[in-house]
Amino acid sequence: MAIYEFRCLKCEVIFDVNQPMGVPHVADCPECKSSKTKRVFSVPSLIVRNAAYMMAKNNAPKSRLENMEKVRDERAVRKENANNERDALDNSYHQNKKKQ
Repeated sequence: MAIYEFRCLKCEVIFDVNQPMGVPHVADCPECKSSKTKRVFSVPSLIVRNAAYMMAKNNAPKSRLENMEKVRDERAVRKENANNERDALDNSYHQNKKKQ
């Protein structure tokens, strides 16, 4: 069974219906009893409970803020390394230029 979301075209109420997969998506409005309803597509809600998911969840950063800080720190290190490489190339170029 799957949970499908519907919207009534007459009274605009949104409601959920449990239906088997593969059957036509038809439902009557629980408020006004109208048969003029339309299925609403929304983000599915999945529950995953396997060992890989739990391991990834436990090893993941504890908050979005911690994740953002980690990314910011990694970017700062990459930028510093790039600057050091650029400076080394500049110094090498100028030393070779002086020798000529």
